[in-house]
Amino acid sequence: MENRRLTKEKVMDERKRLDMTQKELGEKVDLSTATIAGIENGNQAITYENELKLREALLLPHPKLLAVVEQVDEYNVKVTKD
Repeated sequence: MENRRLTKEKVMDERKRLDMTQKELGEKVDLSTATIAGIENGNQAITYENELKLREALLLPHPKLLAVVEQVDEYNVKVTKD
């Protein structure tokens, strides 16, 4: 299974896609603007706890859900919604 950790590029791209400032994202996840800037420029590591908060604020799936979907796909199982 490939690494599904959130990257600095993904944080910035998704924040911009949602038309959110660093300050607005920081307020949503209870992190300072300086911390968000540090994450985006690679000077601040993303802890697992902060990754989960960022994923929720940026409307990204949980990493464990990604692993399940990847596993299902290995077996070519089609998942449909009723």
